Amino acid sequence: MITLEVKLSLNIQLKQNHAKTYLAGIAKAAAYKVTGHWDFDQGDLRATLGADMQYGDLPGETAMRDHTSFGTTTSFGIPNIGGQVAKVMKYTRDENPPVPIGPRGYLCSHGMAPNGGGTNVNQFTMIVDFMIPNLHAVDGYNTVVKWEAVDDWNIDGSISIKANDIGGGTNTGGIGISGQYTGDGTTWIIGGQWQRLVVAVDMVADPGDPADGTITYYLDGVKFGQMTTGERWGFDRRHAIPPVIRMYADGEADNEVNTVYVNSLQFREGTMTDEQAAALGAATASWIPIPPNPVKGQWDFNQGDLRATLGTDMQYGDLPGETAMRDHTSFG
Repeated sequence: MITLEVKLSLNIQLKQNHAKTYLAGIAKAAAYKVTGHWDFDQGDLRATLGADMQYGDLPGETAMRDHTSFGTTTSFGIPNIGGQVAKVMKYTRDENPPVPIGPRGYLCSHGMAPNGGGTNVNQFTMIVDFMIPNLHAVDGYNTVVKWEAVDDWNIDGSISIKANDIGGGTNTGGIGISGQYTGDGTTWIIGGQWQRLVVAVDMVADPGDPADGTITYYLDGVKFGQMTTGERWGFDRRHAIPPVIRMYADGEADNEVNTVYVNSLQFREGTMTDEQAAALGAATASWIPIPPNPVKGQWDFNQGDLRATLGTDMQYGDLPGETAMRDHTSFG
C-alpha cells in the first residue's frame, strides 16, 4: 500500500507550474494503522484492539497455558516500568515442552491484509514492551516470534535475541536472525531491564528485486541495526508474514524460549521510520500508545480517477467554466 503522503505529494510536485490544485480533505492522521494490540491488563490473552490471542497448545496439550501467568511488576517481584507498577504477562521457561520440542507459543492474529503486491504481509511493524531476566539461560538464544511456517516445528523461530554481551555487561545481547546479532554498536538488549522493541519490516524495498528487503530494529527509540540479507530473504518469503503468527514459539527442537515478561504488544501496517520509532521512545507502564486518529482519507489512484480508497473522492480544483486541472491530469 502506498500512502497519500507519497503519491499525492509527487503529483503536486510534477504539476506545481499550474495555478490550480486538487481538492482533498484529510484530517491529521496516524502514520500507520494499528491492527492488533494486547495489554494483558485483564489477566488473560484478550485483545485491547483486534482479535484475542490464543494459547498455541495442540489438542490435548496445556504446556503454554500452564507456563503462563498474569500479575503486576510488584506481585512478580520484578522492576517497575519507568518507576511505575504495571500489569504484565509472564511466560516461564518450560524445561520439558511437548514433543516435537516447541514451545508452541501464543497464536496471534495480527489483523493485517496481504500487502506489497504479495500473498503475505510484506510491510509491517511489530512493537513489544518486554523484559527477559536472564539472557544467558540455556544456550543464550531467546526467540521472540515464529512467523514463518508457523505450524512446521522443523523450521526455526524468525526473530531472536542472542546473549553476546555486546553492551559490555554480562547480561546484554543483540537481536536479529541468520547470524546477525551485533547491530550498529549504539544500543543493545539489557537483561533484567524493560525495553521497547520495534521490528520494522519492508520486504518490497525494491519492487524490481525479489531478493531485496530490510528489517530494522529499534530499542527505546534508538536504532539498533538493520538487516538487508538473510536466509530465505525477500518478497513474500521468510519475513513476509501469514495471517496468524506465533509469539514466543520456536522450532528445530532446541527450545530457545526463556522466561520473559511482556507488558504490551502491537502490530501496525507499514514500515516504521527512524523518526517514528524515536517518537515512540522507551517502554512505559501505560503501554504502547495507540495513535488516536485513524486514517480519515486515502487515495491510491488505481481506478484511473480521483475517487477515494477511503473517505471522500477528490475533485479537480478548477473554477466554474475552467478545465485546466482536468486537462493536465492523466492516469496510467
